[in-house]
Amino acid sequence: MVIAAWLWLGCSSPEPESSATTTELFEMDDYHGLSEGASWTYRDDSATDAGMEEASTEEPLDEELLLRARHLGGGAVEVRRGTRWADATPTASLIWDSSEGLSLLAWDHPAASGSGRLPFADADPAVGETMSAGGWTCTASTPAEVWTFYGVFEDCLQFSCTGDTALAGEWIFANGHGLVSLDASFALDLVAPW
Repeated sequence: MVIAAWLWLGCSSPEPESSATTTELFEMDDYHGLSEGASWTYRDDSATDAGMEEASTEEPLDEELLLRARHLGGGAVEVRRGTRWADATPTASLIWDSSEGLSLLAWDHPAASGSGRLPFADADPAVGETMSAGGWTCTASTPAEVWTFYGVFEDCLQFSCTGDTALAGEWIFANGHGLVSLDASFALDLVAPW
């Protein structure tokens, strides 16, 4: 009888684990894309206004209208419009701090210029996490997939940001690529991760 009880205990299925869900954390370093020598090519709303909205991946884009962005180091990203980085016209700049997550420190764009710490995420953001400073607030989410001119991204962090600045809107960063989409008072759509 004792042997049967031991066999029954040994063969019984383990207790079910708690049904409580754990919060999935992400590493912001995997998403911001601010590595040495990183560069991106975007189309923006002025390119869309110029007839690029109907462009597909099979149609060539007007190279003169594209935005070339390059990480210059220390979180500084310069954006130029034109065919080649070397002779393109400077259009915008962003200064990021990625030392403890991701915050925008300074920005210079025709739609908005300014400085101050605008936090997006801490080092390990979670879905639903909100960061704020002054009148600026960003909430993290994970869209199922994000479509850009370049392609479809399935591993993204989206920051829905509000505040009294033209930078308020939807900022989407893809794992291993950096900023792939921005929908604010100005728009960016990734054309190529170089």
